[in-house]
Amino acid sequence: LLQQAAYFKDRQSARSKEQDLNWDPKEGNRLKTSSGRIYKGTILEHLLIENLVQFFNVGAHNFILLEGADWNDGLDMAREHGESVAFSSMYAQNLKALAEIIERLPGEKIAILKEALPLFDTLTSQKIDYSKVPAKRKILEKYFRSVKGKISGKKINLDKNKLARDLKDKAGWMHNHIRKNAWLKERFFNGYYDNHKKKIEGNIGGIIRMTLAGQVFPLLAGIATEKQADSLIKNVKKYLKDRKLGGFHLNTDFKEEQLNLGRAFSFIYGDKENGAFFNHMCVMFAYALYKQGLVKEGYEVMNSICKMALDTPNSKIYPCLPEYFNAQGRGMYSYLTGSASWFIFTLLTQAFGVRGEYGDLVIEPKLTRAQFRDSSTLSVKTSFAKKEIIVEFTNRRKKEFGSYSIQNVRFNAKDICDNIEAKRFLMKRSLFLSLAKENNLIKVTLD
Repeated sequence: LLQQAAYFKDRQSARSKEQDLNWDPKEGNRLKTSSGRIYKGTILEHLLIENLVQFFNVGAHNFILLEGADWNDGLDMAREHGESVAFSSMYAQNLKALAEIIERLPGEKIAILKEALPLFDTLTSQKIDYSKVPAKRKILEKYFRSVKGKISGKKINLDKNKLARDLKDKAGWMHNHIRKNAWLKERFFNGYYDNHKKKIEGNIGGIIRMTLAGQVFPLLAGIATEKQADSLIKNVKKYLKDRKLGGFHLNTDFKEEQLNLGRAFSFIYGDKENGAFFNHMCVMFAYALYKQGLVKEGYEVMNSICKMALDTPNSKIYPCLPEYFNAQGRGMYSYLTGSASWFIFTLLTQAFGVRGEYGDLVIEPKLTRAQFRDSSTLSVKTSFAKKEIIVEFTNRRKKEFGSYSIQNVRFNAKDICDNIEAKRFLMKRSLFLSLAKENNLIKVTLD
């Protein structure tokens, strides 16, 4: 995070809404200072600017602008006034995560490009009320003007803890704003506003309109309260789960084109981004459920994807994870998607619970009784600290998640803890540095 990296530069500026007519392509495609030097900032600085710009880039309802599309390039017709509650949730989580990371970094100061200081408004004399959309837009426009051409290249050192607090203040405000203003009387979240500034979800004209993305991101970010999470999951199962095929649709049938939101709704319902079983979002839904400790529900979503992939008469594909399944359960675009990688990532880091955490290894299994159906032992092979490891879980009594804890951990035939009764176990990175590169076995007893 503290390594230096250059910035890309071309004629586009202000999130491609303006052009820098003084930009000369002969000078190359790197951002330069007024003295002609290529400017470099830390990777952390890049991440902060990317996320803070979005915090201020809001529409009439104070959610981030949808602009030309979000994850779904079919939501491409709300460029002026569309807003994304879904991605507001994501950026809120990003700011919170960055704050926690910054608090762990060495040193007391963080160097930031001078022109970026207005984005950290609580550290200046220009602190604003985040509920005021014009005030947020004013800060963003000031920043855009300052970096439109060549920049000063000067940096300022900000107090690490104050910087982290600034990010937490912004994240906290977004969390409260989404909980209060995007939660519908129908007991789920509205995920988007269209180009007429109207919410797109809820009971509209007697038809329930709901998107999976609108529920996934507030859940994934930890914004949904426990009560909200319970309600939205029930409604996802009620309105989006297919009774015949068992999968989860990307959205309900809106019954008409949405020319003020996107061309996705011009596809027949059940195909592509209009109501298909879109594995991209289904896997994110599963990850969000696991992350919030809703393990049975997470397993149900993961299992639904597996069942559809293995239902060859309907899927008409070799078993794999396609981009989506259509309304008939046919797998489409087998090689266009990263969802398969995400599926494995969710299985490894959430279901098996084997993942890195600030350099150390965490083991936090969230395996269900159903996964131990055929054997009391399950194992996963992965790598950590450039060493191959196999993590083996034994659940002799086949207890359900929530009824077991980690009792014993053996590492390469040696007990490293016993009778601990813990939900998670952390292994220091130093334990792995002197190991052989292959065949390192960690045995975990659950009971």
